Amino acid sequence: MNALKLYLALFFGVPVISIAQNISGQWKGSFNEKNSTDATEYVLEVEVKGKNVEGTSVTYFTIRGKRYFTMCAITGSYDPATKTIVAKEISKVKANTPDWFNDCFQTHTLTYFKKGESEELSGNWKSARPEENCGKGTTLLSRKVLVKKKPTADSHLVKNEKKPTQSAPVTADVPKVKEEVVTTETIQDIQSNKVESIEDITTESGNKLEKRVNKIFETIELDEEEIYVSIFDNAEVDGDIITVLFNGAVVLTDQLLSDKPISFSLKAKKGVSNTLTMYSVNQGKTPPNTAIMRIKNGETYHKILLSADDKQNASIVLKTKGQ
Repeated sequence: MNALKLYLALFFGVPVISIAQNISGQWKGSFNEKNSTDATEYVLEVEVKGKNVEGTSVTYFTIRGKRYFTMCAITGSYDPATKTIVAKEISKVKANTPDWFNDCFQTHTLTYFKKGESEELSGNWKSARPEENCGKGTTLLSRKVLVKKKPTADSHLVKNEKKPTQSAPVTADVPKVKEEVVTTETIQDIQSNKVESIEDITTESGNKLEKRVNKIFETIELDEEEIYVSIFDNAEVDGDIITVLFNGAVVLTDQLLSDKPISFSLKAKKGVSNTLTMYSVNQGKTPPNTAIMRIKNGETYHKILLSADDKQNASIVLKTKGQ
C-alpha cells in the first residue's frame, strides 16, 4: 500500500512541476467589469513557487485622453489540481496617476488553458479589500508558447544580447542610450575586484557615478558559478535608464529599459559575496526606477523586483555554496 502511494505521488507529481513552470512569467490581456464591454488593459508578471504565487501587475487606462498606469505587488496561491492561481494586489509599487486618483486593488482568480500555439489565463476578478467597491467582472490574459533555448554563453566572457530596438516615450532631457560593449579589461576588473567603490567609477559614456545608499533586495545562494541575467521594465516604458555593476565593475552602461529584456551572462567569484547592482541614471517620467530582474543559475530561476532612485541603488548579493 505504501509503495502504491509512493508510485502515485511520483506519477502525478511530474505534471504539477511542469504546469507551475508554464504559468510563471508574463501574461497580457484585459479585464472587463460585469455587464460592460469596455476592456481595461492588464499585464500580470507571476512567479509560481510550489503553491505560492508572487509578482506584479500593471493596469493601463485612459482619463480624458491621457494614458495612465498603476503597478502593484501581488501575492496569492496556486492549485495544481485545477491549474488555478489567485493573484491578489496588495500594494502600489509605481504609478503616474493624478493626485486625486484612488487606487482600487483587485483579486484575480484565473485558470490555465493551452490552446494551440497560445496559452491563456481566464477567470474572474473582484475587490481585494471588502471595504472597497471596485466591482467585479472577467479577466482574459494570454501569451504565445515559447520554445526555450539553452544558454550558449562562454563561461569566461560577459556578453550582451542585441539591445531592443523598441522606442519609448521619453522626456527631452533623457541622455542618449549607448550600446555597451564589455571589454576583456572590464572582465578582469570584475574577477579581481579592482574597483572598490561606485563613486570612483566613470563610465565609458563619461558619466561619473555618484555615491548612494546601497539597498540589498535579496541574497541568493548559487548552485553554479555561471549566472544568466535578464532585466526589463515591467511598468510603463517611460525612459528609465540604468547602469549595472558586478562586484563594483560596470557591465552595462546607460541602458534604456523596455518590456523586452536586456540579457547578459556573468561568472561569480568563489569564496566571496558577489554583488550585482542597478544604478539609476534617469528615472524617466515616473520615479522611482523600477525593474524586474530574472537570474538563472543552473536549473534555478529567481525573479526580483528592484527599485532605485537618485539616492539609493538596488543590489542583489550572490553567494557560492559553502560560504
